[in-house]
Amino acid sequence: MILEQLDFLYEQVGNNIRLARENKGISQEQLAKSVALSRTSIVNIEKGRQRISLHHLMEIAYKTDSEINKLLPGLDSFDLEVNSFNKTWSNEISRSSMGDSKTEINIKEFIKKNQ
Repeated sequence: MILEQLDFLYEQVGNNIRLARENKGISQEQLAKSVALSRTSIVNIEKGRQRISLHHLMEIAYKTDSEINKLLPGLDSFDLEVNSFNKTWSNEISRSSMGDSKTEINIKEFIKKNQ
């Protein structure tokens, strides 16, 4: 999995945590204290800047009365981001090859082989 995909994954998890927390009507500070994290950690987790451990994810699900699977992004949203990322790279490869289809094919084959 490439870094951009991981970033998207954690952004989605964080957004889902934020929504669950807000639906429960608790503050970031309250949630942080209840799961033994700092408020700053909750802020960073909700923004996708900090990766959450599995046991903290389970605790947050419990404290927000959420099912853990509701905090995880659906595969459809993840697939959309991957497809968007792949389209962006495909466009960049096409642009870089300056219209030379053989160069474009060679670049794409090289990337596939080295993933």
